[in-house]
Amino acid sequence: MKRLYQGNEASAIGALDGGLDLFAGYPITPSSEILEVLSKEMPKRGKTFIQMEDEISSVAVITAAGLSGKKALTATSGPGFSLMQEGLSFACMVESPCVIVNVMRGDPSTGLPTHVGQGDYMQSKWGTHGDHPIIVFSPGSVQEFYWLTRFSLDISKYFRNPVIVLSDETVAHMRAEMKRSNPPYKFEFSSLPKPDKPYNFERDLISAPYLGDGKGIKITGLFHDEYGFPDADEKNAQKLIDHLLRKVYSYRRELFYYEEETEGKDLVLVSFGIMGTVIKEVKRNLEKRGIKAGFLRLITLNPLDEEKIKQMLSEAKFVFVVELNKGQLYLDIERIMKNKTRVYPINFVRGNVIPPEEIESKILEVIG
Repeated sequence: MKRLYQGNEASAIGALDGGLDLFAGYPITPSSEILEVLSKEMPKRGKTFIQMEDEISSVAVITAAGLSGKKALTATSGPGFSLMQEGLSFACMVESPCVIVNVMRGDPSTGLPTHVGQGDYMQSKWGTHGDHPIIVFSPGSVQEFYWLTRFSLDISKYFRNPVIVLSDETVAHMRAEMKRSNPPYKFEFSSLPKPDKPYNFERDLISAPYLGDGKGIKITGLFHDEYGFPDADEKNAQKLIDHLLRKVYSYRRELFYYEEETEGKDLVLVSFGIMGTVIKEVKRNLEKRGIKAGFLRLITLNPLDEEKIKQMLSEAKFVFVVELNKGQLYLDIERIMKNKTRVYPINFVRGNVIPPEEIESKILEVIG
């Protein structure tokens, strides 16, 4: 008999199959099932599960675990993700590998705890203070939630950087078949140099020593030198920030994952998460009307390969960005395609997945 997995369950299993060493979190709808599954399964495997007192302490614990060389993860939703921002900034500065699963709900504030939303797109990329590197993936199915959670644990460790898996309530609670297979995302995990210093501002990716390796590592959220000592020298400050950003953004091509049908299309729909799945049905409906329609479903939300996006959308006469917020991904796509293709936002904030027919109707209003 075939088994159907819930999205959150798939994410938890993906973390386990990815070698998760530690989970620290606080229950919050609609992500709580991840915590529940891991609370049962991690002790069986001799791994560490901690229910923390809040989200602030949760992100602090996974940051420390990452600095100790452990694969660490937490799961939350909008209000908890807001509380994590200062800790996330610290994790970026000290180059701690850790993963945050954010299951979006209707927001802002307490919002719609049991309903879907996509309002955390911009926050996932720019939520913390200051320039910082961040890697963001977004699943559009139960299977993809499994793959991305598993894959993110390896990516975060390779880049020594936080990774956010930006899911949503519908993907988290829908049920579907799932295979416990290797993630299909191509990335070459090449061997890295092993210096004695914990940081290297010239060679961005290194296999650095961890806490407990006996190297006397210094950790600070202040601007620091390659040994971890505070250093406010202007040349050092510039080197540090350039290094933090370069180590992620110089890999924008290698980290950019997507699904698309854009070649030769007059009209292209763009989205992510659950709406990235819905737009494929809209595309099929439009084709039945004789419209040459395509779609671009983003899996990577940061870093974006802007040149690749420009290339995929340049043939289209109309680009529609569909999302469950007031136009956050739209701002990125409109900026990327400025003066090349007209970009139209289709936005809903109602706490539900919008039927393909309603999206189709709005498109027909524009194209006539």
